[in-house]
Amino acid sequence: MAAALREAAKGLGDTSPNPAVGAVIVRKGRVVARGHHRRFGGPHAEVEALRDAERRGAPLRGATMAVTLEPCDHFGKTPPCTRAILQAGLRRVLVGTLDPHAIVSGRGVRRLRRAGVRVQVLDDPRVHSFYAPYRTFHQAGRCYVTLKLAVSTDGKITHRRGRPSWITGPESRAEVQRIRSRVDAILVGRRTAEIDNPRLTIRSPFATGRRRTAARIVLSGRGQVRRDLRIFRDGHAPAWVMSDSPDRLVRRLAQRGIVHLLVEGGAQTARSFLKAGLVDEILLFASPKVIGHGGLGAFGERHIDPPLSPLVKGGKNWRLTGEKKFGKDILLRFSPM
Repeated sequence: MAAALREAAKGLGDTSPNPAVGAVIVRKGRVVARGHHRRFGGPHAEVEALRDAERRGAPLRGATMAVTLEPCDHFGKTPPCTRAILQAGLRRVLVGTLDPHAIVSGRGVRRLRRAGVRVQVLDDPRVHSFYAPYRTFHQAGRCYVTLKLAVSTDGKITHRRGRPSWITGPESRAEVQRIRSRVDAILVGRRTAEIDNPRLTIRSPFATGRRRTAARIVLSGRGQVRRDLRIFRDGHAPAWVMSDSPDRLVRRLAQRGIVHLLVEGGAQTARSFLKAGLVDEILLFASPKVIGHGGLGAFGERHIDPPLSPLVKGGKNWRLTGEKKFGKDILLRFSPM
């Protein structure tokens, strides 16, 4: 399943609103073929893995397939994956988790079992975490929200009010590009858009070979934003101005097919999403820098805050689910308890 998850990750950002899925085919304990869902409307992971086995001359009858998400059993943009599995003569299928989509959930597993295939649903925690955005999209009717913050040791997000500045180092900024490449939309507030004038693009090497690019969103309560900003002029990806409250926004975006939203700032925007209880994950890039007097706190305060104050002020209990070092910075990943 770990190998199948690595395959699935290759499709993140290109398959929405469909899920990114990975599959591997195993014979005698060895992976003999692999595949992933490459793009929306294209062949699913199971079919890609079966085709890979055919290209490699690997026998399929009696083999085992491990697939991260339940195979579909309906005609959509492609034929049912259950039919392809049965025609290949696979003996066993390991499923990471059931598909939460109402048209799929449970049907694929039942079809395979009725045909005599041994199916085991693993309910793997790694798979559950991987599909958290897709599950939120279908079960809650809204997009999944990741809040990204970059803060100094004393909890500041800028050196001085009104002036853009880098808090983290180049290694962390490269990781942000990788994160952007895996989401469907990137959002900032009006002040951040007008002060920093960001492009919110996905830069190389993460943009190489991509079929889709994340939409850029500026959240403005008045619905007014300067139109000379780079986000509107470069034509790199869709750019939207939205004035909804966070509660309404996450549902409107889901209606547009946005499964995973990355909120990048600034202070007021972060505070509004946390206050509404709509943040599903926090990515906190903690820098060893000390900004001191004059810097702006993560929620707009001018006084010195501890580096984890964004979590305390979010109105939820949060648990640390991962940490990784990037240069001199540390990325802390938090999920609600």
